[in-house]
Amino acid sequence: GETKRVQKLEQNLLDELLVEELFQTEIKDKIHITSDQVHDAITKSKVRWKLRYWVEPNEFYANRVAAAMKEQGYAPVLEDILSRNKEIDLKPKDFETQYLTWLDVSEEVLDAIKNVAVGDISDPVEIDGKFFIFQLTDIQREPLSDYDYKNDYEKYRQILFYRELKEQASVYVVGYMKEKNVVTKGPS
Repeated sequence: GETKRVQKLEQNLLDELLVEELFQTEIKDKIHITSDQVHDAITKSKVRWKLRYWVEPNEFYANRVAAAMKEQGYAPVLEDILSRNKEIDLKPKDFETQYLTWLDVSEEVLDAIKNVAVGDISDPVEIDGKFFIFQLTDIQREPLSDYDYKNDYEKYRQILFYRELKEQASVYVVGYMKEKNVVTKGPS
């Protein structure tokens, strides 16, 4: 019995090593982060903002809420919505963030808020099947120096590398599964 167990452990280890080698050659070795990408990431990290948000399950209601917010203001509309549901003890303040940077939010959120001026209400934006309405409440820009680029270079290179690694691993797995005609139940 002990020999079978050792053989099974050896096989599992070999399988893991093969997967790790495949991951290294097919994905990791093909990722190259340029110094321009790192500099851009450091520059973007010096911009922080606070925002308010609201989520609606469908576009029709999201458009109605956004129009009302643009006319009456974020807080009054949200207070009205929240007061109608007695089971939820939330206030408009519960839908406000602390200061965020590009590292804290998805690309979809960045795209949604990039052209919204402070105080303005965004049009509804579909993200993951839900409709988000955003209002920027503040933007802060910290000054940049050569020290920031030198001091933070490796940190941001690694952040970009691992973000790209995650993305490429996902793309590789999806492509591999399609190629092998692997089918899963529900969203994979």
